Amino acid sequence: MNVALDAAFTNLELLCFDIVFTGSKVRFSVVYRPPYYDDAANDYVGLLVKCFMEYSARDYVNIIVGDFNCPKINWTENFFSNDYVSKSIF
Repeated sequence: MNVALDAAFTNLELLCFDIVFTGSKVRFSVVYRPPYYDDAANDYVGLLVKCFMEYSARDYVNIIVGDFNCPKINWTENFFSNDYVSKSIF
């Protein structure tokens, strides 16, 4: 079932949907974040975080996947640069 997001989030490249299994639900969010690191990127990530805070399901599992375009994050060592984009996503 598709999750209808508020119009405030129309600029995000994001798809949210729920899958219902016998008695349990899983909410999936599929994201694409454009690969830039400027003020617009900070605004985009801030809006993305706000959307996740608003649409994360409290009573079932949430899975967020996608391309966050964060080359400054070292996933092996769990290290990220100090920029707003990397800190917000990590």
